[in-house]
Amino acid sequence: MKIWLLRLPFRHLQEHPGRSLLGILSIALGTAVYLSIALASHSALQSFQAGVTAVAGKTQLRLQSPGTSLDETLFPAVRQLPLVRAAAPVLETMVEIRGPETVSALLLGVDPFVEGPFREYRFLTATGLDQETFRKFLTQPGWVMLSAPLAARLKLAPGDSFTAAVGARIQSLSVAGTFRTAGDLYPLDGALMLMDVGQAQELLDRTGRLDYLDLLVHGDLDTAARQLREVLPPGVEVTTPGAQAEYMQGLVAAYRLNLSVLSAIALFVGMFLIYQSVTLSVVRRRREIGLLRTLGMTPGQVMLLFLSEGALSGALGGLLGLVLGGAMAQVALQMVAQNLTSLYQPVSAQEIWLEGKVFVHAWFLALAATLAASYLPAREASHTRVRAVWYKEELEEKLEGWAASSAYLGLLVLALAGVGAFLKSGHGIPWPAFVAAFLILLGFALFTPLTAWWLGRLMMAPCRRLFGFAGDMGCRYLSGSLSRTAVSIAALATALGLVIAVVVMIGSFRQTVENWVHKAISGDIFFGPAVFSTSSYDQFLPPEVLRELEQDPRIADLYHYRCVRLPFRDRYILVIGGSFDVLARHGGLWFRQGDQQETVAQARTQGRVLVTEPFAETFGVREGEWLTLPTPSGPQRLQVAGVFYDYRTDGAAVWMDIQLFQKFWQDQRINAVRVFLHDKGQRREVLSHLQQTYQSRYRLVALSHEDLKNGILRIFDETFALTYALEGVAILVAVFGIITTFLVLIMERERELALLQALGASRGQIMGMVLVESGLASFLSYLLGALAGSVLALLLILVINKQAFGWTIQVFLAPDVYWQTLLLVLALGLAAGAYPAWRAMQPHVAAILKEE
Repeated sequence: MKIWLLRLPFRHLQEHPGRSLLGILSIALGTAVYLSIALASHSALQSFQAGVTAVAGKTQLRLQSPGTSLDETLFPAVRQLPLVRAAAPVLETMVEIRGPETVSALLLGVDPFVEGPFREYRFLTATGLDQETFRKFLTQPGWVMLSAPLAARLKLAPGDSFTAAVGARIQSLSVAGTFRTAGDLYPLDGALMLMDVGQAQELLDRTGRLDYLDLLVHGDLDTAARQLREVLPPGVEVTTPGAQAEYMQGLVAAYRLNLSVLSAIALFVGMFLIYQSVTLSVVRRRREIGLLRTLGMTPGQVMLLFLSEGALSGALGGLLGLVLGGAMAQVALQMVAQNLTSLYQPVSAQEIWLEGKVFVHAWFLALAATLAASYLPAREASHTRVRAVWYKEELEEKLEGWAASSAYLGLLVLALAGVGAFLKSGHGIPWPAFVAAFLILLGFALFTPLTAWWLGRLMMAPCRRLFGFAGDMGCRYLSGSLSRTAVSIAALATALGLVIAVVVMIGSFRQTVENWVHKAISGDIFFGPAVFSTSSYDQFLPPEVLRELEQDPRIADLYHYRCVRLPFRDRYILVIGGSFDVLARHGGLWFRQGDQQETVAQARTQGRVLVTEPFAETFGVREGEWLTLPTPSGPQRLQVAGVFYDYRTDGAAVWMDIQLFQKFWQDQRINAVRVFLHDKGQRREVLSHLQQTYQSRYRLVALSHEDLKNGILRIFDETFALTYALEGVAILVAVFGIITTFLVLIMERERELALLQALGASRGQIMGMVLVESGLASFLSYLLGALAGSVLALLLILVINKQAFGWTIQVFLAPDVYWQTLLLVLALGLAAGAYPAWRAMQPHVAAILKEE
């Protein structure tokens, strides 16, 4: 291989800097988005993993009860077992520190005298931690140790006091001293507090209870775990600290999949732009190819030439994308951490974990994408016969003959896409459906030659009457130059199809969630702890407040709500106890089949459970089937009475009557209530009463029905803010595609336009001809893109979301996206076609024709 051949791709990119820059920027944007999401997701989970490691320390095994606490009498009993080397009791909860800055922190209740073998807390004596202060920490309520990062962040020193919301109560806490952990690893980026376990039990109203026991054992861990299970009471599970991180990764797998797919859209669109660029380069340089072949270049060398051109764009775009992605990752990290905290579990991540293999993977992905996009046009160039190069008419005639065959092939590809849509790949990533998505785009792209030829012939007579010579020639160019127009139209249609599909999917999901909120959220007022959310279920309504509510004559019904999160198979699920008698009277669930009142009544009277649709789809459970649920009272075999729609991101949940829940969990506490009033007109009065009466004594929140619904929709919009950003990037890349398509399409025809001008065509006629062609090409791209996008949206909504998340989403084909896209494409298409047409009409006709 001659070295000079490698210079040709560089020369071609330098000759067409505008077109090359757009292609490189498209790949760079796609790579940057993919890298930033990958870094943000990786960093958030690594931060969570580091927190789990810091809290676990050297722990080998952990004893816990699913969704509840342990009896503290288990601690001395387990410590005396011969196989146990050491045991440590732990209480764990999230608190909110009030001050100039509100900080969520992890509070651990520990026994300092048995912690040594497990966690190395280095208490900083220089901060004033003397014997008297340590005595206060052990014996007096409200004294805590702060991690050094948290103390520095809050500007607190030993002896200082601060206010914290602990559960539903506002508490005053005092700083006994500060500490550091081994390796300076902390959960929640250092937001960690320690309290003596006895004082923590009193503070958290968990007297006699522990959240878990950490163990060090003799011998093999599997053997020790098996022996422990044989002697432990029912409902106590043996697990490892790392299992929490594994369950967390399983819990957010669908969320990460959604972001990964959306982040890849921009790169996917960029692939089509590279495909378009290399293909048009092949078309434009057909005579150059013929000359090189005549001079002895082999087909393999021709193919390598064009592959090198695409690879060069990919390499440069990938490198630029790495720089942009690293800069964008910090913003993406904050959004990902906020979403994970709101939807799953508290995650605090301030720094990006820069891992080299993530950068290398992103760069190789960009390079592979461009090579894949360049392969087909490069192969076509290598198979081009020399004679066909010099007689372009033969090429156009062949393309017209292949137009019908291409359309039939498109139908076959769409049929294969239909097969892929109905195939399932278990409960993992729905790869057959994603392959079907690609086939849908490919199938509609294969319709382009026939539809372009047909549209040009169909519109020839009307355009001739309206625009004269310009209209006639514009239509002839559209249908008679398929080697140029077909690829451009197909690339633009693909970009538009992807954008329309994503917009329709998100809009349909938003409308479905809004309908669900209005159907499934019942009650006049929601009342409970202010920090009650899907990421924390250890906040409870004080019993005395609940008794006062039950005696209020204005209240007709109270729906009691209790929720726990527990491991089930390979992920976390929610188990929710509710007042099914109140549910039967007032509604509040949206079942996919069966009568609501009958189903709820059957579950309440016969001890059955209700499951959400994501649970049913994830674990393959249907109405009438049985499931075994781990509880503190031991495994319980329960029958499913009904399946209802639920659109929480961690929506895999099992619902049961509150009395059945209290029987299994042996716990009477309530997280929150929904209030149903006798007189709906008193809603504002009762709401004001609850706020004035309890917010001064407790940390409780009262929300009207409308406020609760609006809050849910606001969380939805915040959660999908990152999705909207990714959609915006895809639109930006599609705009690049529109501009590139028509700039290249018209500039390719520069010599022909100059020839027409030399033969007497006026500048107005040439401009009109170009605008007719670009307008028709824009319209055809829009039609194919709208059809492909609509079909792809149906696949995303009805198949991919169903298989990946378990949601049934109603389809809402919002008309706004269609007419807005049409206006965008026509405006950009006409503008992009007008500039090169104006350039071709400048007085350098002789110089252009001299090349002929």
